[in-house]
Amino acid sequence: LGGAIIVEPNPLYLKEPVYADVVTGFQTNGRGYNSNFELGKGGDNLSYFISGNYMKIGDRHSPDYMLTNTGKEESSLGLGFRYRIEKFDVKAYYSLIDQNLALLRASFPHSANAIRQSFSSNRPDSSYILPFSYEINEANQLTQHHLVKGEAKWMYSDHGNLTLKAGKQLNKRQEFSVRRNSNKPIIDLDLITNDIQLEWNHPHKYELDGAIGVQYFYQDNDNNPGTGVTPLIPNYNTGRYSAFIIETKRIREHILELGA
Repeated sequence: LGGAIIVEPNPLYLKEPVYADVVTGFQTNGRGYNSNFELGKGGDNLSYFISGNYMKIGDRHSPDYMLTNTGKEESSLGLGFRYRIEKFDVKAYYSLIDQNLALLRASFPHSANAIRQSFSSNRPDSSYILPFSYEINEANQLTQHHLVKGEAKWMYSDHGNLTLKAGKQLNKRQEFSVRRNSNKPIIDLDLITNDIQLEWNHPHKYELDGAIGVQYFYQDNDNNPGTGVTPLIPNYNTGRYSAFIIETKRIREHILELGA
C-alpha cells in the first residue's frame, strides 16, 4: 500500500530440472483455507517459473462470540523468464496480488452513544454478532498490485559487467465504509511507481573492486473522483535522482571498503 517494490524475486537458476511444489493449509479460526503452487525449469540458456496462490478466510471468532465481517479473500499470480546467450543475460517478471479484506463490523458504531456503550461493554452489541459466514460486506478494503520488472546484464569481460534494472508497479486501493452510499468507496487511490537503475561493476584496476551506479525513482499518487468525501491522502508526486560508488581494496588479510 505504501508503494513497496519487490527487489529480489525468483532468481531463475539455469541448468535446473523441472520442479513443482504444491502446498495447502487450513485454519480453524475463520475456517480458512489456502493453496499455492510453483512450477519451473532451468535449461542451458532459458529458465522460467509460474506460481499462484489462493486464500479464503471467513469470520473469525473470540472464545465467546463471532467477530462478524472479519474475513479475507486473496489471490496472486507470479511468472518470470530468463534468457542467457554469450555475454548477455535478460530477466523479466510479472506479479499480481488481489485482496478483499473485511473490517470488523462492530468497530463502526453508528452514533456517539454507541461509541460510549462499546467502551463500557464486554462484548459488541448483539446486532453486530451474526452466524459464521464467508461473505465480506462493508466496511472492507479492496487492494490490487501489479508489478512488471526487467533486468538486462552485459558481461563484457571476466570481471566487468553493466546491469540495467527497471520496474513499474501499480497499486490500486479502495476502502468502503458503513454509510448511506456504501457502494461508493470513501478512499479510491492509484499509486504508480517507476524505478530505474544502471550499475557498472568495473574490472579490477589498481587492485580495486567496486561498483558505480545511478538511479531514478518516481511515484504518482492520484485520488479518483466520485467518493463524495475529502481525500484522506492528498494527490502527490515524488521524484528522486541518486548516484552511488563503492570501492573495495584487499590488503593482505584485511579488506578496506569505502562508499559514497
